[in-house]
Parts: sequence; structure tokens; C-alpha cells
Amino acid sequence: MDRERLTEDVKLHEGHSAKVYLDTVGVPTIGYGRNLKAVPLSADEVRAIVGDKQAETPEQLAAQLVLQLFYGIPLPAAELMLEHDLDRAARAARNLFPSFESLDAVRAEALVNMALNLGQGRLAKFVKLRAAIAMKDWPEAKRQALDSRWAIQVGNRATTLADRLERGQDALA
Repeated sequence: MDRERLTEDVKLHEGHSAKVYLDTVGVPTIGYGRNLKAVPLSADEVRAIVGDKQAETPEQLAAQLVLQLFYGIPLPAAELMLEHDLDRAARAARNLFPSFESLDAVRAEALVNMALNLGQGRLAKFVKLRAAIAMKDWPEAKRQALDSRWAIQVGNRATTLADRLERGQDALA
């Protein structure tokens, strides 16, 4: 897996927002698509967001965090959050797809991208997709990725990732 290529691909698909916004289903989101409801900020992410400001109490720290979320988080904080999200998504893909380590880089990246976008729980429900990947039936994997509500919701992203699942390395040529 090419982590740099994956990171740039996710940035392209997710876009960046320094401020909290509600996504298409009303979930508070920030940075490069961080679903704050599903994945709360970690302590080091909070530190990256509030910076060197000294808070004497947890309430003061919370107030500083709320202000930063309202006015906009620093880009390095968003990038740290994305790195953490990619780590989680890669673990999810490895857990859900036993053949993950044997996949070519492009297919592996497509699955991590899907895991990041869907979350492990929703991706686990793609039973037929998982079966197709286990059998290395790439045309069927593409069909199953596109035969979903997710594909309707994310449009071009689903088409791109499904094509990469089908074609692997050839999808980048």
C-alpha cells in the first residue's frame, strides 16, 4: 500500500473543512471527513487543535476546543486526525478482508478508503463484496460495491473505488 497516494486520494475525495459542518446525513464532521459522532477527538488531537494555549481547568480546555472548532482548526491538526483515521481504516480493512495483505496496493488502498468512508461496521455489512474479494472475483467485487446505498450517496468516489477493485494496478494506468 502506498500511504502517500492513499492520503492524497482520501484528501481529494473528502475535501477539507477547518470548521465543523453537518454532512449529508446530519453528522458533525471536520477536517478530512472526520465523523465526530463516530470518532471523538483523541487527547493528542485536542492538543494539536488548541495548540500551546494553557488551560487551568478541563472546562477552560473544553471552551478553547469549542472556539477552535467554531473558528477553524489548524491544518496540521486536520492532517494528524487523517493519519489516525487512516490507521483505523487500515486495521478495519485487515480485519474484514483476510486476504488484505496479499492484495496489490491499489486494491488494498481502495478497501482502506472504503473503510474510512463507511466505517468498519457498515463495511462489514457488504457480505457479498467480502465474499467476492475472498474469491478474487474482481468484476463481482465491483458490482457489489456499486450495488449499494453507499454508492448512490458518494457517487464518483464509489465508481472510482469500485473500478480500482476490479482492475487493481491497471486502474492507475
